Amino acid sequence: MAEKTIAELCDLNGKGVVVTGGAMGIGQGIVFRLAEAGAGVIIADIAVNEAKDTVKQIKSKGGKARFVKTDVGEVGSADKAIQAAVDAYGSIDILVNGAGIFPAAKFMDSDEAFVERMFNINFKGTVRFSQAAVREMIKAGHGGKIINVASIGGLVPAKGQTMYSASKAAVVSLTKSMANELGSYGITVNALAPGGITTPGAAASFGSIIKALDASAEELLPTHMARVPLNRLGEPDDMGKVVLFLASSASDFMTGSIICADGGFLTS
Repeated sequence: MAEKTIAELCDLNGKGVVVTGGAMGIGQGIVFRLAEAGAGVIIADIAVNEAKDTVKQIKSKGGKARFVKTDVGEVGSADKAIQAAVDAYGSIDILVNGAGIFPAAKFMDSDEAFVERMFNINFKGTVRFSQAAVREMIKAGHGGKIINVASIGGLVPAKGQTMYSASKAAVVSLTKSMANELGSYGITVNALAPGGITTPGAAASFGSIIKALDASAEELLPTHMARVPLNRLGEPDDMGKVVLFLASSASDFMTGSIICADGGFLTS
């Protein structure tokens, strides 16, 4: 006989959550689902207006959400956001490292500043927030869940996105290493690897890829879609549903896993 019902497995009431990059795009899709499941959410993002609007939407439906202006690339930003969750909701139980950037550039066009910014936000930001959350989780003694947003680009490098792919490959490796070290504290660490998702950021990135490869949308988009068995791009809510699973008790025996949500792109 199952110990918990399906409803109980997905119930996040009483859980304090921090989602970096939760103001829009994939992060917003994640925030909406976690709040719907009852979690108290801190949106840690640099986009003020978008974050405030997301908080407003959640509260209008009876959910719990607050905004903390955060630049994940700054040292010290993580402690502020994690403490905000503890102050507002009593604990930090779930961390979603969703903030990231993905400008395109060929390998030989990636200068020192470009590489530093990519890794500072995508990789070091994940490290900073994870360390801050883990310190609090260990102190509280209740375990927790960390979900890192990686990318299929971290598994199969994409042309024109050399440094982005490398930064996300680092997140994939970090996820596995963290899982190995933190399991004894009851902390699980898994990653979501999205494929092509319809977000404002992805649209901007697509434009920079076109420029980097000196190609056209008419060339690149059909080529990409031909490799997607489900024949569509993903939506932010597709990612939100996967993260809800990883944040819930349904995934309690999973750690160090990388879930690809790419419409089947990597199968082709």
